Amino acid sequence: MFAKGVLLSSLVVALCLILVSGKAVEYTISEDCLNCLCQATSKCNPLVNCTTSHCGPFFISRAYWVDSGRPVLLNDNPNREGAFMDCVTDMPCAADTIDKYVRRFRRDCNGDGVVSCIDYAYTHSMGPNGCKKSPPDTPYFRSLNTCIEKLKGPHTLEVSNTKV
Repeated sequence: MFAKGVLLSSLVVALCLILVSGKAVEYTISEDCLNCLCQATSKCNPLVNCTTSHCGPFFISRAYWVDSGRPVLLNDNPNREGAFMDCVTDMPCAADTIDKYVRRFRRDCNGDGVVSCIDYAYTHSMGPNGCKKSPPDTPYFRSLNTCIEKLKGPHTLEVSNTKV
C-alpha cells in the first residue's frame, strides 16, 4: 500500500517538476524530497481542505507563499483575490512555492555540512528560524524519516551536495 501511494505521488510530483509555469523547471529540492514532504504533510492528498491558516497538500500558509515570492498559476496575478489559494492547492504551483522558499532560506539545520532533504523539511515545517540540531519527535518527522528510509536508506536522501 505504501509503495503504491509513493509511486502515485511520485508521478504527481514528477509532473509538477515538468509543468510549473508551462515549462521545464530545475528545482533546488529533489523530486524524492518533494514526494517525502508531500507524503509526510498530507499523504500527498491534492484534495486536502484549507484550514484557517494553511492550504493544499503541503499545508502552505499565506506568509510562506509571500516569503517564496508569491508564485502563481500561469497567466495569473499574485494580487488577485484567490491567487494564493489557487497556487497552493495546485501541485505544480505548490511545488514551485516550496522550492522557492527552501532556496531562499537554505540552511544546514542538522549541522552535517550538507543541505539535504531533512534540512528542507525543517525549513518547510518550522520556518527559516526553526532549525534544530535534531528533528522533533512529531508525526510529520516520523513519516518523513520513514519515507526517506524506504527510498534510500536511513537519512541518506541528499537533495544537494552543497557544502555550507
